Amino acid sequence: MSRKPPDSCDERVPDPSGVLVDRQRVDPASRPDSVGGSELDLSGPCVVPADPSPRTAGPCRTSVILSTYNQPVLLDRTLRGYARQSRLDFEIIIADDGSSMETRECIEMHQADFPVRLVHVWQPDDGFHKARAVNRGVLNARTDYLIFSDGDCIPSRDFVREHLDSARRGRYVVGGFVRLSRQTTAALSPQAIDRGDFERFVTWVDRAKLAFVHAKSLAYIATGKRRKPKFYGLNFSVFRADFERVNGFDDTYHNCGKEDSDLRNRMQLAGIRATSLWHRPGVFHQYHPGHTTRLGWSGVARYYNRSDLCPEAPCGLRELQEKE
Repeated sequence: MSRKPPDSCDERVPDPSGVLVDRQRVDPASRPDSVGGSELDLSGPCVVPADPSPRTAGPCRTSVILSTYNQPVLLDRTLRGYARQSRLDFEIIIADDGSSMETRECIEMHQADFPVRLVHVWQPDDGFHKARAVNRGVLNARTDYLIFSDGDCIPSRDFVREHLDSARRGRYVVGGFVRLSRQTTAALSPQAIDRGDFERFVTWVDRAKLAFVHAKSLAYIATGKRRKPKFYGLNFSVFRADFERVNGFDDTYHNCGKEDSDLRNRMQLAGIRATSLWHRPGVFHQYHPGHTTRLGWSGVARYYNRSDLCPEAPCGLRELQEKE
């Protein structure tokens, strides 16, 4: 079922200089957009949207895609971080890789009074399929610029602003992060997040590490070094057209990591260059135990290092859209 989008979420596109400008919205009927009911349908993927509250500021210029799986407490803190952004001209798409009802309830609680459009895109739990979940989130996004992060990463107040300020066609933006300890993560209260207390946890050691990675990234970008700079799915952005040019994430990566680096490698082959924001503590990664399912595919290294790598993912956005 297609729906007429809210007036407060008009899309923007770049002019030749790469700056985001107004345009009339394209017909969203070509993008999957079905409405879920009050109960979670376990028979297949579902999309549960919520229109923004009257507090929304300005038209929607970008979509923030957040991946998550059964971490409702961490996701709650992360959404609080997005509610306090310095600009509110974005929407959030929760790309859910099969979480239980606790995650759904967390999102519904925020949807009741969230300052921007907040959409829950869920797929059945079939092992670790982050690539597929994020691609599905992109298919349900309404804008032409995409910011990617994870549901366990609290954004700094200017996270969205910094990505939009750096947005250029034919380039992807990659940024840094700060790891929060187990103790610091456990001590984070809703009030502390609303006040932005977590941003004071950046030490001089953190800043030195970020500056060092940023300096190396600038050198790698200038010299065109292969498979650099360092790239994590918790902090990057790219124009939708460039993401579609490489067919999004490769869903061949299942029960393993490397899908993020593989995307970077293919974007490089497509001539999409990097912009570094590594010197900025863009997101704060909350402590949690590792995902054991990420170690399930023993052949990941062989596939990642294959000699016939090409720009387009063999199993990506288009293939997923054909199945929807």
